[in-house]
Amino acid sequence: MKHLGKLLLLTLVLVMGQAVTATLVSAKTDKVKIDIPAGYRAVSIPAPAEQLLFVKKGDKVDIFVTLISSKDSANNGRVTADLLQNVTVLNVKKAKKGCAKGTLQLLLNPNEAQYAVLSVTQADYIAVGVRAIGDEELKPMEVATFSKLFK
Repeated sequence: MKHLGKLLLLTLVLVMGQAVTATLVSAKTDKVKIDIPAGYRAVSIPAPAEQLLFVKKGDKVDIFVTLISSKDSANNGRVTADLLQNVTVLNVKKAKKGCAKGTLQLLLNPNEAQYAVLSVTQADYIAVGVRAIGDEELKPMEVATFSKLFK
């Protein structure tokens, strides 16, 4: 055990066949208990510090990504998409002083999890929008560009 240092141990326990409880245990014996319903995934993504200022555990959020698209030269290739809507925040780790990014842990279905992981590797910028309490409606959103905005 003493060779583990700051490594996290992940223990999964099946609870009544419906939910999985993940307990993350660090060498400092800090514990975070997370209930993950069957069929969902807990996915951690880095997010800029300023995007996490008002985000807290239990919030519902939308995740936006900005990337360079070779198909959109009119906007210098920049496009923004509403990648995920109305997803639950499991935990937030704010950026440490002097660090530009923190971590957002989200509860996602497998399809959403794939897109979240892809966005981390492909997006130039990830933004988080906190939803109002009770606002759970999903809306189709087209990809945003400045050329569409200023037509």
